[in-house]
Amino acid sequence: MGATRQRNERLLSIIHACGWSYGACARAVRTVAKENGRDLPALQRSHVAHWIAGVHPSGLTPYLLAEAASRRLGWQVTQDDLGFHLDPRPPAQTPDVQWRRDPVTDVVAVGRADLERREFAKTTLYSLAALA
Repeated sequence: MGATRQRNERLLSIIHACGWSYGACARAVRTVAKENGRDLPALQRSHVAHWIAGVHPSGLTPYLLAEAASRRLGWQVTQDDLGFHLDPRPPAQTPDVQWRRDPVTDVVAVGRADLERREFAKTTLYSLAALA
């Protein structure tokens, strides 16, 4: 038997807080995607219904959804708020920082990670303040 999916009540409550229908939610995500150089013309209300039914959106869609909801609500919506429980940064953009006991080495590692994220920060849907 396959695993049963659990209804995503957190996402549903955020959508209701935004005052969105499923179609309006999909349009908001497509708008944020387009602003960030991505085109998601196939994203429709049925996708939102699947997410609420327990399917996790693929790729950068959770981050685009969080940004769209953040804009609508006026506060930073996190992956946990959406019920996705994902790392707040896309996996491909997560820097490879290994923490050490030497504070100077750790500061250098953090600085290097910051520089590597500079390009990501130019195109990301989060503000630099939210990344910090």
